[in-house]
Amino acid sequence: MTGRPKINDQQALFLQRNIYQHLHNTVLQAALTGMDEVTTSRTVVQKIVQQMVDDKVSASIQTNPDRSPR
Repeated sequence: MTGRPKINDQQALFLQRNIYQHLHNTVLQAALTGMDEVTTSRTVVQKIVQQMVDDKVSASIQTNPDRSPR
């Protein structure tokens, strides 16, 4: 008889657990990577928006010096 060797129930259970554990770890790692990318993007957007606000405030102060923060 040729083909794949037979595995017993204990070996099958071991393989199943390892496959599911690997799948779980892969999904978890993908989720964490995605969270890091979102955090990085949010930080970049916050810096851009803050620079835009600062530029607007600066321009407003230059055109209306009486409105400068005290």
